[in-house]
Amino acid sequence: MTIKQIHRSFNHVVAFEVSKETLVVHVLPGDRRLSIPNKLQAVRRVLRSEIKHNAKSELGPLLIVVESTGGYERHVLQAGIELELSVHKAHGSRVRFFAKYLGLAAKTDPIDARVLALFGLQTAGLILYAPPSIDERALRELKARRDEIQAMLIAEKKSALARPACKRCQVYQVSYCQPS
Repeated sequence: MTIKQIHRSFNHVVAFEVSKETLVVHVLPGDRRLSIPNKLQAVRRVLRSEIKHNAKSELGPLLIVVESTGGYERHVLQAGIELELSVHKAHGSRVRFFAKYLGLAAKTDPIDARVLALFGLQTAGLILYAPPSIDERALRELKARRDEIQAMLIAEKKSALARPACKRCQVYQVSYCQPS
């Protein structure tokens, strides 16, 4: 993943609290909140609306903030990149520390969405997300396949060790070895 650090501040932040089925969206300025399905079309619709609002109100650069959630954030990232917007993929523990700094102990989706928006608004030097290159994606796929094969080998070894050994050839029972 290519990353670049930015030093400018953003006046317009759209934050997404991600879950498998829904996204809680919080927009600053204006402190607006809405809930949408976690679908690419819904994310695009919200972002296009915010781009129009931004142009009309002359708010300056727009930033999308989304917390990394193991893949459920992919629609937000994809839509942000497609629309050529600045996107920050926030680290969960960093956002939690920011929430503690603000004195927010409760953890609900609407509160988390607002914290993400405030995080984007108030944090300097955020690192912008850039999609992984073709080579990086290929390497990740190869690594995933390697991990899969390693897990299969471990399972096979455990299975073989669970079978009793053949007294004649001292090898664990396999289909070609017939006990006497």
